[in-house]
Amino acid sequence: MSRIGAFESFVSRSGVLSARHCDTGILLHSGVDPLREAQLVAEQLHGKYRGVTLIGSGLGYLPTALAHLGVRVEAYEVFSGVADLAMSCTGFSSKMLESSDQISKVLVTTTAVHGVVVSPYVSSLVNELPTVIKQRIEHSHVMSNSRPAYSELISANMVENKPRLSGLPALEIDSLRTTMPTAVIGAGPSLTPCAGSLKSYREELFVIAASGAVPSLLRYGVIPDLAVAMEAKPESAADIEDLPDESLIVVFPWTAPKVMRSGRSNMVVADEKLELRTSGGSTALAAADLATRLTTQEVYLLGMDLSDQLGTYAHGALREERHVSMNAAKWSVMRAAFDSWVSSLGYRKIFHVLQGTVAPLNGTTVLSPQEFHAQLLPLREAITTA
Repeated sequence: MSRIGAFESFVSRSGVLSARHCDTGILLHSGVDPLREAQLVAEQLHGKYRGVTLIGSGLGYLPTALAHLGVRVEAYEVFSGVADLAMSCTGFSSKMLESSDQISKVLVTTTAVHGVVVSPYVSSLVNELPTVIKQRIEHSHVMSNSRPAYSELISANMVENKPRLSGLPALEIDSLRTTMPTAVIGAGPSLTPCAGSLKSYREELFVIAASGAVPSLLRYGVIPDLAVAMEAKPESAADIEDLPDESLIVVFPWTAPKVMRSGRSNMVVADEKLELRTSGGSTALAAADLATRLTTQEVYLLGMDLSDQLGTYAHGALREERHVSMNAAKWSVMRAAFDSWVSSLGYRKIFHVLQGTVAPLNGTTVLSPQEFHAQLLPLREAITTA
């Protein structure tokens, strides 16, 4: 048995070396038969992919088993102690991933036939890694696990929606442009302390809501100008059931068919040619991107905590009642998508309204709910003067 850094090798019951994290006891490989374990996993992956990018190569058993089955494999390690231990125990050499940029470049290899696999020990020990690397690994893990399920759901929705889409008018940016400051509303908990200000200054703002935020807004007497309904799951249809016809509902080709079947007359479809931002799984991002195309005035992001630090949802959100939860990795994916969007806007000023110590999006100007209210005061004064 040997120890290098935070990891040590030990002899498994089959007589083959295995390894574990010293402080937690988390295993890198089976403590019974590491080679058999690697063979079984390799056979499963062989049935799904022609190539695999493996993040967490351990002592090299899985990469070797994959190669023997003819699967093209790129093996990477994120813990230097594991890489050194592998070289010492089995002679296996893996490439080190030591920065977020390196991981980003590796992940672009993912296709329908080339998968990214994060080893269980890497997922279990991800908090031992630097934050930027941790976020990228969590991102890749969420995307690789959610992509197959959502791709199937989205494809099915698009097929079912196709006959109805032809009868819906297209979302026309030019007809909706506004000279008003715009509030974009998500369903996060920071919406709750802003609800009073939204209601008081509703006439001075153009309001675009992600569908999940609609129940909370209606609870406070705020009717949005636009509601963006992008979610593919059927439960999301409940969010807009009580939305008055005066609000325009923006749907997508893959929006839950239950929304389409409602037969609402106030519905328009966002053509894919508009290229609204829909990455990261957040309807609020599509709503925010739409806002920047409709106004050149201030854009305020409310209820977009992208964190569960203060809870998961605003008061009144239906998904709070349904106990829909999010995990840290999913928040990380959403935040990365928002950060990418903000950086694409150049010098455009975006206000991110938050309470407490929740971290703002990179490149935004953070406001507390009280500061947001103070910024609205001159709007009414300007209208009164005019």
